Amino acid sequence: MKVLYTSTELFHFVGRRDPSDDRANYENLLKILAASCVSHPPHDNNWGQVSYTINWDRSLEKEELIVPTVTCYADIPFDSLSVHVAKYGKFGLSFPRDLLIPYGARPVMYIATRNDDWRSIHGTTLIRDLEAIYKGFYAHVKSKSSSSDTTTSRGPWS
Repeated sequence: MKVLYTSTELFHFVGRRDPSDDRANYENLLKILAASCVSHPPHDNNWGQVSYTINWDRSLEKEELIVPTVTCYADIPFDSLSVHVAKYGKFGLSFPRDLLIPYGARPVMYIATRNDDWRSIHGTTLIRDLEAIYKGFYAHVKSKSSSSDTTTSRGPWS
């Protein structure tokens, strides 16, 4: 039996806030279909614009340090989506991978965490180490120039 780890389709699920709220997730899917646009809040229909905000006083672990305006897609074979559906709801869209790749779609690195991983070199410890390195680099660069504690940038597709 051949096990596939990637898919020819990328899936966007709409239930991140509450995966068990089928009614709200279905309504969210209907809004996306009516707008003909999958977008990141504040849901501007100028798709393809990529930017991010860095809040230097926030935490990477809480996903508040770097806030991108990107949408997420699961690169998981259809037959393996059940775990993902439990986390992000039953409603979503699928797009051919080849359609999204030219617009910058790419894999994301996820770091699994557990409550008991604080003494390991992975998980929460890795996230905290990455944050310390990132903030240390920023402090070094900031000391050489004047800059605010919030940075907003636009990517190459804007």
